[in-house]
Amino acid sequence: MYLMLRCTIKYASSSGFQNSEQMSCALVIGATSTLGKAVVRRLAFAGYKVAATGDCPNSIGKVAEDNKKVGGDVTAFSLDVANPEHRKELIRKASEKLGGLDTLVIVPPQNEIRGEIVETSEQDFDKLFADKLTIPFRLSQAALPTLAKSKNGSIIYITSCFGFQPSIDMGLYSVASNSVLSLTKAVAQSAAKKGVRVNSVVSGMVEGDGTGAVWDNASEEEAKQIKQHLETMIPLGRLGRPSDVASYVEFLASNKSRIPNEEYGTRRTNLMKILKKQVKTGEKQVVVVMKGAQKSYIAPDVPHAFRQKSHFRYLSGITTSDCYYLIQCGVQSSSSELAILFANRRSEYEELWEGPLPTESEWEKTSKFSEIVPTNRLLQTLEKVVDKGTAVFFDTSSDDFLAKFLQTKANSVRDINHFIERLRVVKSENEMDSMRDVCNLGGQTMSSMISGARNLHNENAICGLLEFEGRRRGSEMQAYPPVIAGGVRANTIHYLEANNDLNPSECVLVDAGCDLNGYVSDVTRCFPISGNWSDAQLSLYEALLYVHEELISYAHNMEKVRLSALFKRMNELLAVSFSELGLIKSTDHKEMIHLAEKLCPHHVSHYLGMDVHDCPAISRDIDLPGNVSFTIEPGVYVPMDWNVPEFRGIGYRIEDDVATNPSGGIELLTAAVPRDPIEIQRLMGTAE
Repeated sequence: MYLMLRCTIKYASSSGFQNSEQMSCALVIGATSTLGKAVVRRLAFAGYKVAATGDCPNSIGKVAEDNKKVGGDVTAFSLDVANPEHRKELIRKASEKLGGLDTLVIVPPQNEIRGEIVETSEQDFDKLFADKLTIPFRLSQAALPTLAKSKNGSIIYITSCFGFQPSIDMGLYSVASNSVLSLTKAVAQSAAKKGVRVNSVVSGMVEGDGTGAVWDNASEEEAKQIKQHLETMIPLGRLGRPSDVASYVEFLASNKSRIPNEEYGTRRTNLMKILKKQVKTGEKQVVVVMKGAQKSYIAPDVPHAFRQKSHFRYLSGITTSDCYYLIQCGVQSSSSELAILFANRRSEYEELWEGPLPTESEWEKTSKFSEIVPTNRLLQTLEKVVDKGTAVFFDTSSDDFLAKFLQTKANSVRDINHFIERLRVVKSENEMDSMRDVCNLGGQTMSSMISGARNLHNENAICGLLEFEGRRRGSEMQAYPPVIAGGVRANTIHYLEANNDLNPSECVLVDAGCDLNGYVSDVTRCFPISGNWSDAQLSLYEALLYVHEELISYAHNMEKVRLSALFKRMNELLAVSFSELGLIKSTDHKEMIHLAEKLCPHHVSHYLGMDVHDCPAISRDIDLPGNVSFTIEPGVYVPMDWNVPEFRGIGYRIEDDVATNPSGGIELLTAAVPRDPIEIQRLMGTAE
């Protein structure tokens, strides 16, 4: 039985469906400088696989070792980037070692050239321009073909604000810094054709980066006075730090927002096309009223974590609390849309405690409102806009008072949710990139958690580890309260306490997701807390894994994916697999299916997107078009009174996120986290 399952699993996992499993990979040039070290540290902490290079083998080796001590995945390369052959070799070796290349960060050497520009020697002139311009350009040329293979390729240069205004005693450095700005713009135009972004980080005076010519040759007391004087001229009240520069590098390397502003307008237009088909005779206009999420409090002055309602964000792009959004449009096809945002500004006192809100221009970029109105004028505005010739669409369950008010004014008031869900269930290409981002992040987070969870003593420690591993990679929050269940508690499908001690002999089930840019992942894995499976634990896990892998292959080969058909197939596979294992004793097919449903009482799938159980109004008994994301999650939960004693109390679920391809088949979005039991043990350090 064990050998048969292992062979089948290996065959299924080698099928032709696409997957998104690669971690983000970055090559940092100049990694031994003050700024270079900070960039390597920041990217490694954020979960990147980093190749760091420098001229000195000992120095660059120490950079890699220092980061590895705190969990960073950093590989050192000592090559001369001024040598054309070495540049090619570096790109090749780094790409091979990391498994690809997404980001090239070029940190130039610290400036050591001082003095009047007209007195610059030919040697100094050539060296500075080679460091700042020639070598970065040639590196970009060498790396571009590899970066173009990435879905998030980027090049990041580091330069100085002295490129805008020459500084005392640093005229040549200023000219060279300015040239980097032009280089950025020129390379960006060409690289964009290959899908690679090009940016530069322009720093001010940063501690330890070699820009301090004005105090480097001064006495200690004079240098102190000069720095103090400069700090009074800086709004933040201090010089820049290497970590400041590194944070901007990480931002530019990532994709913090995949959704362009114009897409929100397209969504509103598509929604209006649907709603206009719903109007009744005599209705001359459609009005959509959206209520955003309200800030709520767990105790006086202690707010809950805030997350905008997904429908509201989908249409407006606004993530601020306590807002309303109105869209008005005539029923004629030529009618244009009019949008009003209802939002309040914060007082100076509120800003002191909570910080400023986005500016009106920032809100307008995505919502394209023609007017912004305080929320206390909502009813007054609706009095003017809504009449008996109006069809109003509103989330009628969100506000009883507002729903009743609208019913007194409009000709009809209908719930809007299922109309928006018809749009949301099929993702745009930009949304699919967002799903790939968050699912890859969720997979990396789960993998890192498993690698650090061996012999943890309490479920809550795993919860903290999940939070840490996700947030350090850019997750804004957990997508939902995670299920972290040791032993028999895994049989409570949505067990949320996560505060019980873990027995070394137990397996633990972890169901968790990340939230990034308004889209979420949903991954479940099971593993022995000691790092070693018992025979019963491994046999049952292998039986469930067989079902999971068969379901992925089945979905990939369906002419049209239908979740109801996938559910039926899951029960058939569970019945056969558990019968071969001996967990199900019956040989009657109908009874076997009944017992399989008893062991796994939930559906195999749900839609996934901006919410973890996305678009609940959409049937699971329809043929899915391309770009629909959903889960595949067979489970088994063996009661304590089951008639096969060795499996009693074991609960497993294996869950991955997938999406339909427009050209057919499915894409596996969470391949960054292993499912194979041996691979899980390797993560935990208990298998070779």
